[in-house]
Amino acid sequence: MANGSEAIVWKQNRVAKQMIKSEATSPENAKTYDDLNIKYKRTFNNLLKKDVIIKTGDKYYLD
Repeated sequence: MANGSEAIVWKQNRVAKQMIKSEATSPENAKTYDDLNIKYKRTFNNLLKKDVIIKTGDKYYLD
């Protein structure tokens, strides 16, 4: 069974992979939250707070 930190890293990787799949990797290709189809909102918000995900207007991209 995975411990807590492994689960967090797994979810972070899932969010990052979804953003890469959506090509939201630059300000020019930023997508809305709904367009990204992210399942892990808490993980998404934590990555946003840590500046891994950048918000520009109402869109987001992976830095």
